[in-house]
Amino acid sequence: MRRDNGLIVIEGIDSSGKGTQAELLCRWMRKQGKRCSSISFPQYDSFFGRIIGRVLRGEINPAQKEFAMLYALDRFKKAEWLREKLKEGFVVCDRYVESNMTYQEAKKEGMAEWVEKIEYSYFKMPKPSIVIVLRMPIRESQKLMRGRKTKDYLKGSVRDRNESNMQFLEAVDRAYASLAKEKGWLVVDEYADGRVLTIEEVHKRIVGILKERL
Repeated sequence: MRRDNGLIVIEGIDSSGKGTQAELLCRWMRKQGKRCSSISFPQYDSFFGRIIGRVLRGEINPAQKEFAMLYALDRFKKAEWLREKLKEGFVVCDRYVESNMTYQEAKKEGMAEWVEKIEYSYFKMPKPSIVIVLRMPIRESQKLMRGRKTKDYLKGSVRDRNESNMQFLEAVDRAYASLAKEKGWLVVDEYADGRVLTIEEVHKRIVGILKERL
């Protein structure tokens, strides 16, 4: 890798392994002698993150733009942290602005542009050097979801309101495919030859992309 810093975003539907791949990538970078930090959005223990958790549990139901703004504000709270870490080296994000763009676009056409303008033009969030979308069939992600540990923000439930809505997840998958093509995001398929690739196989694909692009 020629560069010494940059923001790398790992995207994808729930249970596609974003967090795992983000951590593996940071470890790999450190072995290459690069400084690397990782972060996941939303920050469910933050003020705005706790409100997002309530929405995802179905306790409150804000309008779409209000909900999108909660994600944007949660991220904006970490903007200075991101800038400081990017001065030091790489930052790998498990979800970023592109998640907000995709999930809102899946609900209403044209929302991706609105989110992009809010977060990058108004809030001046650092822009990624590269965005990687992990693609996995929804049926397979649902199987993996059944076996995962309960997340803290769900308070005992297995799925949040988005994860329980198959029709919506299919719309999200289509939105990721469309936006990836439009925005130049790089897609890593996690399903090949009738099976889900192993964590290590996916990691190798991601590393291969970074060696070529950064």
